[in-house]
Amino acid sequence: MDEDVGEDADGVTTCEGDCDDRFSAVKPGAAEVCDGSDNDCNGLVDEGYDQDGDRAMTCVGGAGREPRGGGRGAG
Repeated sequence: MDEDVGEDADGVTTCEGDCDDRFSAVKPGAAEVCDGSDNDCNGLVDEGYDQDGDRAMTCVGGAGREPRGGGRGAG
C-alpha cells in the first residue's frame, strides 16, 4: 500500500492526521455530523450536538442530521 495515497483516496494519509482511512468523508477539516464518529479528526465525537450537556446527542431526523438543540428528553 502506498502511504502517500491512503485507502480512501481522500488525499490525506493517517500520518497527516486522517483518523479513519476507510472513509473519504472522514478527515481533518471535514464537517462534523451527528453519527457517533469523529468526522473531522479532532479527537471529539459529535461536538456541538450535545446542547444541554447530558452527553446524549440529539439530531433532527436521526443520525447524520443537524443538531436539534437538546439532549435526552428533547422533543
